Amino acid sequence: MQRLKPIHIQKLYDTKLIEGRLDGKSGLNAKSVIGIHRVLRKALNQAYKLQMIIKKPTDCIEYQNLKDTILNYLLMKI
Repeated sequence: MQRLKPIHIQKLYDTKLIEGRLDGKSGLNAKSVIGIHRVLRKALNQAYKLQMIIKKPTDCIEYQNLKDTILNYLLMKI
């Protein structure tokens, strides 16, 4: 967990938008990716409180950046 960086999380979101479905047909919808962000942020906050990590990587990913990533992906599909 100590090696987890914000760029890894951002790449996860990008990948889920493009090819996140289990059937391989397309990516997840924006609400699903935002849900992943919320769960991951909550888990990393708990790890921080338990002193399992010294920094919270999700704090470096602004919600607006996540929304911009989703918007850019959706615009590419048009």
